Amino acid sequence: MFNAPIPGENLTSNTKNYPWHKPPQYSDFDDAFEYLADDIFADKEKMASIITLVSSGISAVALVQMLLINKVSTGRISPDMSLLIAGPFYKVLVRLLDAMGVEYMTGFDTTEELKAYAEKLKGGGILLKSKKAPKLTDKQMKEMEEITEEVMEEIPVGGLMGAPTEEVE
Repeated sequence: MFNAPIPGENLTSNTKNYPWHKPPQYSDFDDAFEYLADDIFADKEKMASIITLVSSGISAVALVQMLLINKVSTGRISPDMSLLIAGPFYKVLVRLLDAMGVEYMTGFDTTEELKAYAEKLKGGGILLKSKKAPKLTDKQMKEMEEITEEVMEEIPVGGLMGAPTEEVE
């Protein structure tokens, strides 16, 4: 009549059946964020899918939740890490979408903004503000080069924590 588990049965079962039962692949915040950036933002096909999803009405918050739940379910990051990384990941995603000129719902939209977006969707198509990728000005390129040179000068050379030297000992 009653088919309940025996008390303590969960303590004797094999807990290594699922990826989220094992230690995550990326347990450090910086490593996890770098993995997500390389896996999602650097992949053109994934970014095209993201643009299609947000252009068709999926909010950026829902997209971040979906992507992070996927990474937890595959054992890449822990549930706690997904909570820690959600804010910075959302911010980078939103800035990329803004830079590409994609219109999207943030997930924090007011009723009026939702109605306006729904009207735009009825007009049809992907909602890109511009078809060209943003280009950096000469001033921005020069500034990026200067920052790169400054960073390269600050990297310690040799020693235990320094960058490896090109000489092989």
